[in-house]
Amino acid sequence: MKNEILTIWQKIYYEWFGMEIDISDFQIPETYNPEKHFLVLVAKEISISAVVLAIEKRFNIYLCAEGLDTSMKSDRSPQYGSYLILFNCNIEIEQGLSAKDLVKKGHKGITLLERLLLEILHYSKTKQHLDIDNWILCFGSCDYEGFIPILRWDSVDNCLDFAWEIFDNPHSVLCSRFVVSFCWAS
Repeated sequence: MKNEILTIWQKIYYEWFGMEIDISDFQIPETYNPEKHFLVLVAKEISISAVVLAIEKRFNIYLCAEGLDTSMKSDRSPQYGSYLILFNCNIEIEQGLSAKDLVKKGHKGITLLERLLLEILHYSKTKQHLDIDNWILCFGSCDYEGFIPILRWDSVDNCLDFAWEIFDNPHSVLCSRFVVSFCWAS
């Protein structure tokens, strides 16, 4: 049952990106529970721009930035290899806290690439979108000026909406997905 998620990701990478990935190098974390966690597979060959292009073929996405592959730094990157990462299925709301506050609390946040891949996973399984009511603070990533990407599904404009937030700016509509578990492919 646990390995079913790897087969789903293998299918997603083929259907969305035209990539054939070998899932035999991945070991599902013992803590993974499909009812409690999202498991995101980040393949070494994937980039933010490739994910955005794939999303644009299926639904609208509004980006207020270009060159995201080179204009951002992230806590984790597929340039070092493929990896699996777990997030709780629920949105862990820490309203009123900035990315700076969350980092001080020791939380590790979702990166922009991981959040985009999570959107694809959720949409592939349900034909619905995540984060309709609140912006998700992707504080595992930032641009070189320190701005943090934020994402939400805008049901009025019917698009995945992207914007930037200041690292130390608390805001009541910002939420985050915290890293539960992380492991590189073996």
